[in-house]
Amino acid sequence: YILILVNLLENTELIKHYLSVLKLRREEFIQNYQPTHWELLTPIERKKIINKNLANQQEEQIKAQLEINNFFCLHRKRKKTYLLKKMSATKITTLPNTVNIVPNQGFTTEEYNPENDHTDNRDLIDWGEGVVAAAEDMVTRKAEVDQSKQRKLSSEL
Repeated sequence: YILILVNLLENTELIKHYLSVLKLRREEFIQNYQPTHWELLTPIERKKIINKNLANQQEEQIKAQLEINNFFCLHRKRKKTYLLKKMSATKITTLPNTVNIVPNQGFTTEEYNPENDHTDNRDLIDWGEGVVAAAEDMVTRKAEVDQSKQRKLSSEL
């Protein structure tokens, strides 16, 4: 680096000149300032746009969650049919001719218990009744909101 000593008394004219240039640039910027479209909107219009975007995002999130739930439901059904076919094929070939009647605790009328499902693979995700009911509630609430918005729009027209 080159060390330059600046004497303020000797350079006052230069400093004043650059300060005046900066002041003129600032004033010119303020005079020529063009507000953005967002800044031209009223706070009420801004809030409407924000709420609309938020509702769209929530709707997309609900749709994605329903698709995931449907995928896992289909996966469970396919896995169940595969296991039933596999079990029926093995029963025919390996079962002896004698039959023993033993109560099966895994198949009862009680609420589903993942400990009693007797499957070897635990890779299935059980979303449970609560999650499905909550998703359905969210969908119905969204439909009600959409209907109320349509009523408001039709009444305004």
